[in-house]
Amino acid sequence: MIEQGRQQSKQLLVGFTLIETLVAVVLLGMLGVMGMTTLQQMISAKERVTARSQPHDMIRQAMQRMTQEIATAYVSAHRDEENPVVETQFKGETDKLSFTAFGHTVRRQGEKRSDQVKLTYSLGTDPRTGAQALLRAQVVDASAFGQEEGKPQVLCRNVESLAFSYWDDQLRDWQSAWDSQSTLTGNALPARVRIEMVARTHGDTTLKLSTQTRIRLTEPIHIQ
Repeated sequence: MIEQGRQQSKQLLVGFTLIETLVAVVLLGMLGVMGMTTLQQMISAKERVTARSQPHDMIRQAMQRMTQEIATAYVSAHRDEENPVVETQFKGETDKLSFTAFGHTVRRQGEKRSDQVKLTYSLGTDPRTGAQALLRAQVVDASAFGQEEGKPQVLCRNVESLAFSYWDDQLRDWQSAWDSQSTLTGNALPARVRIEMVARTHGDTTLKLSTQTRIRLTEPIHIQ
């Protein structure tokens, strides 16, 4: 009986040896290193994919924004002779487009501004990188539509070229320029605007996108 108790006590005292413990610690360490290495590789791969996709996303977002805003362009048939600076217009060149549009959001209650805005798209210098970029400027004060273009902000970086063209429904052809105040256009807007842009994504790699947008209000509207 006593001998049996001693044997059970010895069995209870049996555990891991020092070498077994060291081996277990080394194995756990190796597994941890392998796990960290795999995690770092996954993070690096995600960062590379994100870095490559960001320029493409910026270019597509810029094109989408231009198409949406140009579609809301309009000109007013009403002219204030006492205050000629308050005038709407659509003046397009090959690499620059300035127009009035609907779509400004009034964010503060009681703000003395309407939903009308003057927008300008053009090429210019990116103040951060010094490279050529697509710039967007806006004026929300209607009394300054005829005087100002607004402070330009970068809409898309590393743009190599930008080209607008304007569809003339009467001539059934694309025009390189458009002025709504000209008698040649009948004070109307083009039916469509085509946008072509080439931007650099990585190194010497470039992405060329082309799209068209249809203007909803091509004839002058009466706004008092």
